[in-house]
This record gives sequence, C-alpha cells and structure tokens, in this order.
Amino acid sequence: MSTTRKNPKDFASVVRKTGKKLGKTLRSTAQAAGKAAGKTAEVVALRAKVSGKQVRLKAEFLKLGESFYRARKSGMSAEQCLASMQPQVGKLDSLHQEIATLQLREKTIRSSR
Repeated sequence: MSTTRKNPKDFASVVRKTGKKLGKTLRSTAQAAGKAAGKTAEVVALRAKVSGKQVRLKAEFLKLGESFYRARKSGMSAEQCLASMQPQVGKLDSLHQEIATLQLREKTIRSSR
C-alpha cells in the first residue's frame, strides 16, 4: 500500500509541473502573438501613410505640369518656368523623402520579426 500512496503524490507533482510549463508556454505564445499583431498594425499604418503621400505626390506632379503648361502658354521661357516652379519641385522632393523614410521604417519593422 505504501507504493499506491506515492503514485498519487508523484502524479499530482507531475500535473503541477506540467501545468506550470503549459502556463509559461501559453503566456510566451500570447506575448509573441501580441507583439506580432502590434508590428502588423504598425506596418499597415505605415503603408496607409505611404499610400496617402503617393496620392499627394501624383497630385503635385499634376499641378506642376499644369503650371508649366500655363506659364509656357502665357509666353514665359522654359527657363523662367523652371525657375518659378522651384517651390513645387521642393514639395516633390520632400514628399519623395517622406515616402522613402516611411518605407525604410516598414522594412526595419518587417525584418525585426
């Protein structure tokens, strides 16, 4: 009978240890899933920002083309047109840089997974 008493204690000990291990595994899995979800949400937000800036970039290019056309139609030389459009070109450069920065951030996040 003494062997039957040890078995329930051993079994209970094994169950306790297994429960602790399972708890740790579940907790670490949940933490990893939460971290991955956070990264995914950040990537989605960055992509949305890039998309919005690309829309603005296309609109700025359209404005630039229209400005050039109107300036040439009014009799300005090509050189005068280009000189007057430097602020618009600056906006385009700035948008390109912002897009590149956001894309680099996305790449960094994706590679850290």
